[in-house]
This record gives sequence, structure tokens and C-alpha cells, in this order.
Amino acid sequence: MTINQYINKNQNALIGLENGKSKENLAKIDEIHNKVEKSPIYGAGIRLLSYIINTKKLNTDLIDINDKIVIIDALNSTNLQTQKSAVENIANAIKKCANFDTLLKNGDKKAVEIIALANKNERINFSFATKYCAYHSYYLYDDKFSIYDNIVSEILPHYATPFKIKITSAKLDEMRKKCDYRAFDEIIKEVLDGYGLRKEQQIRRKFDHFLWWQGKKINEILKEKK
Repeated sequence: MTINQYINKNQNALIGLENGKSKENLAKIDEIHNKVEKSPIYGAGIRLLSYIINTKKLNTDLIDINDKIVIIDALNSTNLQTQKSAVENIANAIKKCANFDTLLKNGDKKAVEIIALANKNERINFSFATKYCAYHSYYLYDDKFSIYDNIVSEILPHYATPFKIKITSAKLDEMRKKCDYRAFDEIIKEVLDGYGLRKEQQIRRKFDHFLWWQGKKINEILKEKK
């Protein structure tokens, strides 16, 4: 059973958010965000991410870029190491882009495409690309990128349903395959707008934790049932 199937069979599987009730919705999201940040296991990874990105802020030195790629990949299980040339090609693509840090600072979606397509002959690394950009944006700038991964693709559509946003896990996966980060970002904006949250500080990172934590908990339930 998938996360999506579990949610469809269990109406109370997800924490409810309400249309336009920004204060109440933010309180629920903050509660989960704080749980993730303070978790003995996940909190350690978050502190390591903060340290490595704040220590190696710029994306101009190839060794620094390589270090960040390897650490982000290891902490997020994005499996770059299973690809022959992924780390090298992504590092070179970032280094080659003279204004990459400006793209990150401005929230320019081109930054995701540069990383995701750097090793396209082996695989489009869309999820990793969103994470690399999101972490830099969150720790250094204004939190202008959102993360895509399998958990997001299964849970996000359920939070989009109240606003009649036509999105499914399959459609989100198509965006991944096409490296269409702009379309994915629009969905995130619509959902956050619907819940009155888009203007809140660091809401993209918090909302990602909100979705991810719930997906992890459902995965734990599913594993116990096997």
C-alpha cells in the first residue's frame, strides 16, 4: 500500500488545515516543523546542513560545491552515488554558471534546471536539484524554493483538493520527468495561498517539514503492517 492509498482509506490520516485560517494553520505547521528540527535523528542532519551551507556559502569553488552535493545527497537519500558521473557533472554545471548564487538569491527557477539536467544522460535529478536550491535559499536568503520528493508528490494533492486545484501524484511525477519546476512551484503557491500562508516567514521550508513528517509517520505504520 502506498502513502496515497493509505490516506484515501483513512480520512483522519492527515492533519487538517482550513481554508483561509492562516493563524490556526500556521500553528499546526509550526508544531510539526519544531518536532522535525528538535528530533534527535533528523535534527542532527538539519544542523549539519546548516553548518555546511553557512560555512561554504558561495558556489564558486569546485571542492566546496562537491562537498555540499555529497552531504546533501547522503542526508536525503537522493542516490546520486548510484550514477557514474552525477556528482562530478552537477558540480561542474554549478561552477560553470557564473551567476548561480544570484539565481539562488533571486529564487530563479533556472537554478533547479541547471542541477537537474546536469547528468540527464543517466537521470534527471529533479528531487536533488530542488533540495540543493531549497537549502541554500532557506539558510542564506529568503526561502524561495520548495522541495519535491516522493512524499510530497503523494501528500500535496490532498492539501490541494479543497481549492479544486487539478493536481494528482501522477501529474506531479510528470513535472518531475519534464523537469518542470515552474509548474510545481505554481501549485505550491496556490496551496499556500489557499490556506492564507504564502506571506509567512520561511513557510516553504516549514510546509515541506509538515508534509514530510506526516509521510514518514504513515510509512512507519505501513511497515508495521507488513
